[in-house]
Amino acid sequence: MRPDLLSLRSLWAEIFGDSESYLDIFFETYYRSALILTEERSGSLISALWGLPFRFSGGLKGLYLCGLSTIHQWRGEGIMSGLMREAENWAIRNNFDFSFLIPADEDLRRYYAARGYRDALCRTSWKLSPKAAELPGINPAADDLMALESREAQSSFRPCILHNKEDWNAIVRESDISGGRIFCSQIFDSDGNQIIDAAAFCERTGEEESMRIVKVMGDHDACERLLTDLGAVRGAEEPYGMWKSLSEAARGVETPVFYLLLD
Repeated sequence: MRPDLLSLRSLWAEIFGDSESYLDIFFETYYRSALILTEERSGSLISALWGLPFRFSGGLKGLYLCGLSTIHQWRGEGIMSGLMREAENWAIRNNFDFSFLIPADEDLRRYYAARGYRDALCRTSWKLSPKAAELPGINPAADDLMALESREAQSSFRPCILHNKEDWNAIVRESDISGGRIFCSQIFDSDGNQIIDAAAFCERTGEEESMRIVKVMGDHDACERLLTDLGAVRGAEEPYGMWKSLSEAARGVETPVFYLLLD
């Protein structure tokens, strides 16, 4: 039996403060497919954890832990630690190779490190030039983004996340409703078909109309050309994700690449 949708949505909104539009997209996309673990007291929901399954190149499976939330008065009781152990045990029983997450701040990074998670990768953002920020961008087709991601994964020696069509549709929708931008460059392949060879995903920074690029996808040369065309200025590299290996297969590989756009 699925946990009550309205209670989950209310808890998420209380803890994270996301917009109704974002919640519509997230719950429509993942409510039915996610592992959702909860804790109640006196019939009321006080804590929840979501586990979203993702495929990775090389045949690995990763469980993305998100929406980790406990109402303030019940924090410090070990409730979330218990839900995390339950999620990891479920993942092991269901042949997942690792779990991964994205801490929102350094306090959470230390919290997860104490529970066996280690840094996996950093994230670099680029400030978008004012002129480029005025451009409308595009809403690329999910199939085109899936194809670009697949080509990028094939060229990497590390396990790379592979979003499905539903994921990409949600990402494009969220970018549109949040005022973000997606910029793409296109080429013709060997068969004469026009394909996307690089994509840059931008979000607002909260500083007037300023925007930053938070994810660039494609091979190195194509990404560099797109960034140059957009007049992007490279920012600082910052810690991003963490992971915890759960199988022998995961212990023998490089840390996975799991940039997400609904984190």
